[in-house]
Amino acid sequence: ALRATSISDDTWIVLRDEHPASYAYLCAMVGRKLTDEEALSLVEYASTSTYDDGRGLVIWSIGQMGLISALDRLDANRDTYAAQG
Repeated sequence: ALRATSISDDTWIVLRDEHPASYAYLCAMVGRKLTDEEALSLVEYASTSTYDDGRGLVIWSIGQMGLISALDRLDANRDTYAAQG
């Protein structure tokens, strides 16, 4: 995907739904914008997804995208996220 000249919207949807950590990573690498809410939902989904156990990669990606307020919200709720696994 990083070498592709374009990625269809349908492909982005499948990536987000089936591989949330990979989706977040690709967004960070190709400059695809996410809202704080989208980013935080990816953290939660990556924590519970049977396909992808990449909560750390999602958090790294959020940092790479400069979503500082999302990271602050994660920090404020870290006990909740720690309890999730």
